[in-house]
Amino acid sequence: MVLGPAITACCGTVTGVDADPPGFGEQLRELRRARRLSLRALAATSHYSKSLLSNWETGRSVPTVEISARLDRLLDANGRLAAAAAVAVPACGPASFGHFVDQGSVGEEIRRRLSSAAQLDVLAVRGLGLLGLNDSLLRPSMAGRAAVPLRTRVLLLDPDCAAASHRADEIGESSASFASGIKLTLARLEELAAAADGLSVEVRLYDRLPIWRIIRVDDTLWVSTFHADWEGHESTIYEVPESPRGALWAGYRRTYEDLVEHARRVI
Repeated sequence: MVLGPAITACCGTVTGVDADPPGFGEQLRELRRARRLSLRALAATSHYSKSLLSNWETGRSVPTVEISARLDRLLDANGRLAAAAAVAVPACGPASFGHFVDQGSVGEEIRRRLSSAAQLDVLAVRGLGLLGLNDSLLRPSMAGRAAVPLRTRVLLLDPDCAAASHRADEIGESSASFASGIKLTLARLEELAAAADGLSVEVRLYDRLPIWRIIRVDDTLWVSTFHADWEGHESTIYEVPESPRGALWAGYRRTYEDLVEHARRVI
C-alpha cells in the first residue's frame, strides 16, 4: 500500500508521509489569485484593509474562524478557509481581529448574528441609528424573539447631564434637540420591551463624556469611537472576538460593566 512519497529522516529511516496541506495564508492567496483579484480589489470587496489581508496571506497573523467563514462565503471556498483558520498558528502574535471603515461595512453581519443571539449589550449616546427608529441597525432583529429569547442591556447618555450638552456642542446641535433624540430612543425601547415576545430589556443612563460605542452580540464586540469630528457610526469599527485573557475584550467588557454599575436604570 502506498502512503505517500518516501523521505529520509535525519536518523536515516525511510518513512511514508503525505505533504502538509496548505496553510490559511497560502489558501487565501491561491483563492484570491484564482479569482483574479488583487489585494486592493479584495480589500474593497471584503471591507478588510489591504495591509490586514497581506498579514493574513503571509502568515504574520490569522483571523478568527468567524472572519474566515466570511471570506469563505465571499470567495466561494466551501469552508476551506474556516477549517484552515481553526488549526492555524500565526507566525507571530495572537489571532488578529477585523476592522471596517464604518458601520455600513459590517451592519449586515451584525444583524445576521443578532437574529440568533442570546445576549445583546449596547453602549451608545442617543442610540437612534441603533435602536430608536424602525430601520435602525439592531431594532428589526430584536422583535419576535420567542424562539430564541434575547437579553438586552442598553447604556445611553443621560439627556440632562453636562456631558450631553458638551456632545451637542461638538456636533453642532442645540442641547434641547440633542436631548430629544435620546428621549425618543427611550420611548421606542419602552414600546419594544412591552410588545416583543422573548425580549428582556434593561436600559440605564450614564453621565460621562461619551468615548466608546460598543455593540456586543454574544461573544463578539464591535467597537468604535465618538469624536468631535464624527459620530460613532462614521468611525472605524473594530471586531473583537472573545479570547482567553484577551486584553481588548476584557478591557472593553470591564468598561461596560463599570458603566452599568454606576448608571441610573430607567427601564
